Amino acid sequence: AALEALGPTGLAVGIDMSMGMLTAGRRARPGVALAAGVAVDLPFRDGTFDAATANFVMSHFQSYKTALADIKRVMRPGARLAVSAWADSRDDLQSAWTEMVQNVVPREMLEPVGKQASPWHDLFRDRRKLEEALRDAGFRHLSSEQHEYRFTYSVEEFVEGLESWATGRF
Repeated sequence: AALEALGPTGLAVGIDMSMGMLTAGRRARPGVALAAGVAVDLPFRDGTFDAATANFVMSHFQSYKTALADIKRVMRPGARLAVSAWADSRDDLQSAWTEMVQNVVPREMLEPVGKQASPWHDLFRDRRKLEEALRDAGFRHLSSEQHEYRFTYSVEEFVEGLESWATGRF
């Protein structure tokens, strides 16, 4: 997630609970302030930020309602929130990886790990459900769009990316 206090200082702060993601963020954007944290107890005063983003993170919160309440807490009145969520489909590399993992780890062991890592993944694949969650949290004037992206990456990049996936731990 990223939070911004626009205005004269133009402060932008990147938040993630994963030290690996913070390290990657530091490499990609060395001038951006980063903080370890979760959107259940953000380390900022009420009304600090003019804008917030929650990119590909909503499905990972154990309680998305609590996370949205805390994000709203640190936003000023009239601030804007941008949220993105995966509505993913399987590709050949994901299918091959899943098949390989399931040859070693039984499906009944894998499914709970996936649900624990991303309990709301299936819910937020539906943009109407994401909009409903935002409305229920008190956000208004919602607008959403659906986009399709095609990513191209090498097998090496795919395997490196597995470090952040729940099944990659196996």
